[in-house]
Amino acid sequence: MKDEEKTHVQLCEEIKALRQRNAELENLVITYQERMEVGLREHEERFRQIIEDTEAGYFFIDRAGIFRQVNAAWLRLHGYSSADEILGKHFSITQVDTDFESAQRNVERSLAGAPIPSGEFTRRCKDGSIGYHTFTVRPVIKEGKVIGLEGFIIDTTERKRVADALRKRDHFIAQILDHAPFLVYIYDLEEQRNIYVNARSFSMLGYSPEEVTDFQANLFPTLIHPDDLPRVSAHGIHIQAAHDDEVLEIEYRIRHANGNWYVLHRWDTVFLRTRDGQVKQYAGTAIDITEVRRAEQALRESERKFRGLYTTMSEGVILHEILYDASGRAVDYCILDVNPKFEQLTGIPAEQALGKLASELYDTGVAPYLDVYAEVARTGKPTTFETYFSPMNKHFQISVFSPENGKFATIFTDISQRKRTELEVLRFNTELEQRVRQRTAQLDAANKELQSFVYAASHDLKAPLRGINSLASWIQTDYARIFDAKGREMLDLLVNRVKRMDRLIDGILYYSRIGRVYEPREKLDLNVLVQEVIDLLASPDHIHITVENTLPVIIAERTRILQVFQNLLSNAIKFLDKPQGTITIRCDEAGANWRFSVTDNGPGIDPKYHDKIFQIFQTLQPRDELESTGIGLSIVKKIVECYGGKIWVESELGNGSTFLFNFPKARNPTMNTMKA
Repeated sequence: MKDEEKTHVQLCEEIKALRQRNAELENLVITYQERMEVGLREHEERFRQIIEDTEAGYFFIDRAGIFRQVNAAWLRLHGYSSADEILGKHFSITQVDTDFESAQRNVERSLAGAPIPSGEFTRRCKDGSIGYHTFTVRPVIKEGKVIGLEGFIIDTTERKRVADALRKRDHFIAQILDHAPFLVYIYDLEEQRNIYVNARSFSMLGYSPEEVTDFQANLFPTLIHPDDLPRVSAHGIHIQAAHDDEVLEIEYRIRHANGNWYVLHRWDTVFLRTRDGQVKQYAGTAIDITEVRRAEQALRESERKFRGLYTTMSEGVILHEILYDASGRAVDYCILDVNPKFEQLTGIPAEQALGKLASELYDTGVAPYLDVYAEVARTGKPTTFETYFSPMNKHFQISVFSPENGKFATIFTDISQRKRTELEVLRFNTELEQRVRQRTAQLDAANKELQSFVYAASHDLKAPLRGINSLASWIQTDYARIFDAKGREMLDLLVNRVKRMDRLIDGILYYSRIGRVYEPREKLDLNVLVQEVIDLLASPDHIHITVENTLPVIIAERTRILQVFQNLLSNAIKFLDKPQGTITIRCDEAGANWRFSVTDNGPGIDPKYHDKIFQIFQTLQPRDELESTGIGLSIVKKIVECYGGKIWVESELGNGSTFLFNFPKARNPTMNTMKA
């Protein structure tokens, strides 16, 4: 019994001790929880303080995309002054319109636990400006559920601005280099190749920058002239020993892609060294001086030729320098150089002339022609003059020019013989003019006598013709019944020949007046004048005359031009032998002339008679078969030639004829002679 009581008491004490221990544990747990809560609050406060103090922008949005928390850095990066301006608003307020759909997809991916692609993103600030940033984001989980997203953004706007500026600068430099008029390159000595070549390589070498780079170590052996390769190799060794600010030059021949050799001139300098100070890369520029070297060679050749010409030319050449006094007035000139012909023309040895003052050399007191030479040396305007130089008793022609300021050169030749000849010619011309005047007076007298003779002859010849014609007409009238057919035929023949003789005398008289007697010239519209001729001729019905194109207006004597067209058209009508005859008139431009043509479809003219038909009294058919005086074309030829023109015929037997003549377009054509 006592043992049971003892056991019960022990149990009670143990239970009591356990309860006490449990109370202590509960107090300990409460104390720990309190401490944990205090620590958590302190941790949260420190975390919140870190978030507030960080330069990165912190944000928290809920699942609906509504801002629930942002830090001061976020507000500053977006241009807001207070969180109240942004909390409770959708994140789209910070998105650029064009990027919103992409931002929305990223939010949905992050809420689903998927990672967001890294990169640089845009943001829209309060003032509408655009900023750039990178960001990290993670889902916020509470009680096993995603309640939103939180993250940090790091501003990259300035970095992007600098990067863009660097890209623009690099692009600008690349543009400058690619459009530079010279080759730019960077050569790596370790890699034995060009690591940069600008676009000028294509025009200078015929290879693109990529092709030049692809040559690698084979560039020099492949393209550089074998004779120049040792110098180029030595140049590379010199570069390795060069100072940083030293520029080395070299010139060599290089083969273009087209196979031709070009000459390059290079300037190289150290571009990059290794850590131990060895030259790793050198940069350089090169220009194509092929044309310069060709020009220099041409100049040397020209100088050689000039020197040969200078020493062998038939004119004397002297180079001078003007001497001035203190006031700038030209007072003398010095002989600097002379060619061999100088000594021959002047009789002065070259060694005696060189370096001498002109006033002393020629012993004239004042330097000869100083004013003329000083003006040329001052203005640079060349001049030429002829002069008699009394110290040498010679005439000279002198051409003066200034090769540079203050200097002048003279090219001179002895024209004494020419002057003597000119005097002889002048004397001869004077005598000749006297003889011409005498001969002209004689010709004028002869012309007057000829004119009197022509008129007298025509009158004296026509008087008996009129008598014969009257007698023949009286016989035909009164004795026609007495004559038989043969007698009447002979009488008709007599009358026709009298008429022909009368026309022949008129033609001779008209022909003689051409070139001696003229009427005032006037403007003639040939369209009107030619139509008058056509109407006057009244061609038969089977002959059609047409003017193909518009004819010009010329200045000439109306009667003369009318006679030209009348004779040409009447001849065409007279000789036409076709049932349907055509005559065509046209005019074309022929340089300084009008070219007229009269074309018919008549019998044509054998080429051997083309010149004969223009001779006076020449006909191609017997006059009894076809009535003609043989003077019409002679009159046409003389009129055309008096106006400075020319007439000819183009024809073959059976193929018709074309008569052509030129007439000057000038308003006042020069006549050979048009004196009354």
